[in-house]
Amino acid sequence: DCLAYKYWRDAVEETRSPEKRAEIVNKGLERATSEKARETLEDLLVEKDESEVKGKISIVELDEDEFESCLFSVCGGFRDLTTKELKDASVTNRSGPFGILTSKKEGERWVS
Repeated sequence: DCLAYKYWRDAVEETRSPEKRAEIVNKGLERATSEKARETLEDLLVEKDESEVKGKISIVELDEDEFESCLFSVCGGFRDLTTKELKDASVTNRSGPFGILTSKKEGERWVS
């Protein structure tokens, strides 16, 4: 049933293709050993009316650039930062396999 659970989870996450979802469920049914596991997987094959759905969680896939920290340099406290100081902050560049930060200005403070 552990492997059947993995297929159940994969089927729940497959929202783009009903055919692919059915294929995943069928693989799970082949590996399910308990009746409860089979019933749970078979429930995924039944199309539900929108009124039957209690809630829906949207899954958002982020690109690598979207979930990384954005670092920029500032002088002084962040609360005291003016718009001009923010616009004048130098741009940082990530380089190398570990994303080492570099800047053209020396002696700047970094805030993530």
